Amino acid sequence: MLFWILLLASSSVTSTSDDKVIFMFDNQFVALVPQDFEDAIPNHQPVIVSVPTLATMLSSVLVKTRKNSKSDNRLFGDNEIYILSQTLSSTLAKASPEQDILFKTQSGQGSLANLAVKKGRAFWYDSKLHLLFAEIQNAKKSNLDSERQQADSENTQFGSRIVQSRKIDFTIATTNAVVKEIDVNGVTRADWISIDTNQLLGYTIDPNSAIKNNIGEEAVSTDRLGTTKEELAKLKFMRDNGMLSEENYEKKVRELLNEAY
Repeated sequence: MLFWILLLASSSVTSTSDDKVIFMFDNQFVALVPQDFEDAIPNHQPVIVSVPTLATMLSSVLVKTRKNSKSDNRLFGDNEIYILSQTLSSTLAKASPEQDILFKTQSGQGSLANLAVKKGRAFWYDSKLHLLFAEIQNAKKSNLDSERQQADSENTQFGSRIVQSRKIDFTIATTNAVVKEIDVNGVTRADWISIDTNQLLGYTIDPNSAIKNNIGEEAVSTDRLGTTKEELAKLKFMRDNGMLSEENYEKKVRELLNEAY
């Protein structure tokens, strides 16, 4: 699936005046929210990270889907990488140091890892993209896990800097560029990784460039996002009612997102 919908009102995450939906459609979403607890170290945001750079970073996250497997698989599918790189680029450019980016994605094709539901928070700190997962689970298992999900605390629903998630079914492979983070309790986390642009691409991204260039709230237009959501809804209706093939549907979605971002 290519789309995003934010259901903050029906989930255990409490919506506040600081919550900002960046993109939403079809049970997947990206949103800008306050950090998960008051004493969190401020993020190094806003920061300008290009779409191609983020696509390369997301593509570098590999997971082991079978024991003793000789090769690793990408965690994110092509569609997820395409949309996440676009939305994260816009959102990181407008995020404050006290904000995180919530996300939920699911690819419609690829390996078993690509077919899993991924849910968590993203933020930029120490010249690295941090991905703190609340969930990396097979789609069917994720749906069946809703009762336990509702019992979890508000923060752990989308990843917590303090509490390690119990819903990580795939082992993330570490490399020179992809490192598992250690939390404030000194625990090496299976659900929290950072991706280093210097190790991966040979250069460091300076977060001060966003401030110098006055990049902020104007990075994402509410009017533009509203229009994009309406157009996506029309495309989905046409596909679901046989008026548009899956191939043309995905093509038009990509064209629409290219215009929006």
